[in-house]
Amino acid sequence: MKMRLPDDLQAVDGEVIPKSRKVFFGMFAACVAMALFGVFLTIGRWSEGSVSITGIAFVVIGTCAAPFALYHTLFTKTVLVIGRDRIQIGKGLHRIHTEIPYSNIRSVEVVRGDGPQRVAIVLLDMSDPDTVCPGGALAFNRNRQRFACDLPLQWFAKAPKVIHKMIREYWQPPDKNDPRLRRLG
Repeated sequence: MKMRLPDDLQAVDGEVIPKSRKVFFGMFAACVAMALFGVFLTIGRWSEGSVSITGIAFVVIGTCAAPFALYHTLFTKTVLVIGRDRIQIGKGLHRIHTEIPYSNIRSVEVVRGDGPQRVAIVLLDMSDPDTVCPGGALAFNRNRQRFACDLPLQWFAKAPKVIHKMIREYWQPPDKNDPRLRRLG
């Protein structure tokens, strides 16, 4: 059975959810504010005859991170496609790099761990040829909890709870007699 490559993927018909530009613009504004705070902290300490290492750190971090946030705000076109039979993530509709068919999903949950809310997906078969993720099965194993695939959906224009609800409209839990369930335990 030949594994599909991300280059072979085509966007399916479905709801297209773009990346939230507000989130990245907010990150850019926070970085600029951090750099300005560092400048004022450094100037304040300098006027007293000392150096503020904390202020310099704020300036360096804010100044280095701001272009990254601005670049993502203006130039990246990441989209999530919720189709009738699969979920896709890509750099625009012409460069799909992740594809998870609903037939290979064991469960879908909204979870909140030590970070922002996310949609966690447990796969039935990590070696399914129709499931494509850069890095293969290793990309699905980077979990900190019991989930096989954590989608970084907090960066999209709709909340993870809304995206979860949209996925649940199309996804059906697997049949209890599915042999792939027995392998998972």
